[in-house]
Amino acid sequence: MLFASILSTSRASGQIRGEAYLGEPFGVAKIDFPADARFVPAGLGVEGVLVDEQNQRVLYPVVSGPPLGGFFADLVGVAPPGTVYFLFRGQAPLQVTLIGRQPVPVVVQPRSDARGYMRLLNDWWNKYAGEKSQSDYPPFVDVYLKSMLAYRFGLEPPAAKDDSWEEWFRSKLGLALSSEPLRLAMIRDRFFRGAYYKQTADQPLPDPWDASAPVTIPDVENVEVEPIAEHVPQECFYIRFGSFENFLWLQDTMARWGGDFQNLVALRSLNYGIKGKIEQQLVVKQSALARMFGGAIVADVAMIGRDLYFQEGPSFGLLFQVNNGPLFLSDLLNRRAERVKRGEAVEETIQIAGHDVSYLHSPDGRIRSYLASDGNFYLVTTSRAIVERFYEAGAGKGALAGLSEFRHARKLFPVDRDDTAFVYLSRPFLQALTGPAYRIETERR
Repeated sequence: MLFASILSTSRASGQIRGEAYLGEPFGVAKIDFPADARFVPAGLGVEGVLVDEQNQRVLYPVVSGPPLGGFFADLVGVAPPGTVYFLFRGQAPLQVTLIGRQPVPVVVQPRSDARGYMRLLNDWWNKYAGEKSQSDYPPFVDVYLKSMLAYRFGLEPPAAKDDSWEEWFRSKLGLALSSEPLRLAMIRDRFFRGAYYKQTADQPLPDPWDASAPVTIPDVENVEVEPIAEHVPQECFYIRFGSFENFLWLQDTMARWGGDFQNLVALRSLNYGIKGKIEQQLVVKQSALARMFGGAIVADVAMIGRDLYFQEGPSFGLLFQVNNGPLFLSDLLNRRAERVKRGEAVEETIQIAGHDVSYLHSPDGRIRSYLASDGNFYLVTTSRAIVERFYEAGAGKGALAGLSEFRHARKLFPVDRDDTAFVYLSRPFLQALTGPAYRIETERR
């Protein structure tokens, strides 16, 4: 019997009905229930209805209901049905319990019917794939499950939805500040474009977008810029704090927001422990003594780098302009020596661009820290390439301070404004970040 269990309510339209079809690798079932106030949990609607099975056979459930129910249904005297769809394994009767205001048992006997199976499977998929992810939890599991199920059943993957302009803005801004959108796209591609990742990399890269046109901005030669900008490679992002106290403010703010720049503009905040990873990788955790006297030792601080993908391992560094080089260097070297003494890392002195550079590293990559100095400027970074460009910029080759666009920005936002933080994303930085070479590098991470 198809409807193996029918439980009547006070209205004929308020019946609980179930149907189920056998299939491989999963069977598919649905149960209709009355979406009125006597069954649906108050304040939650049909989404508050839970489904359980005696032998834990309910898989990938989704609840669907009318746009109006509850009080409205009672008002007009009609109880529109809600429906719960789910997959299951096995051929035995399903001993289901619907949990609304009170638990209601339902027994459903699966049967073989190829046409009915495909009809109900498509109904389930339309509801399951069309359910929009919530913004308060990571979307990776949701995207993985939907992509995996579409691949296994040969169904159409979920279609992209048209987001509001606010969601579009957060997404586009987040793409530059976090790797999440790229990782989600890669999850989908792994299922539906698997052959793409097995191809031999034997083709030349396409050219990045053309940024070679000269940018002529008049009257910027005499604009005052901070000395630290003369040591920043022009292809790096630039976050300048102006003082050690402002730098501590950022550290404390990032600790409250989970250590991820995207959390500052996203609706959800997830703690990936990134702040701790950065401190561990660079070996730059601030001590109580440094917090107390750092302002007297450090004149200026900037964070620079080629990307902000901190979860995967960024190419970035901290650049300091110091008043007391020996004291500042002594504190950094003591922290590095502690890691060596504990057997956590190995320190060696290497030559980069004709300068002696301290390279502290561990076999597993948890610690990767270059310490370079140029006069009273000290750089701690994860990237050898940034060290090379640091010395070139200090010699006047490709420094951020030499970009006319940067000087124009400083004309609009003078140094003497004493901002807590000054953020500048240069044209070369955006060109490199959005170019094909860096996209491939990001995927390989």
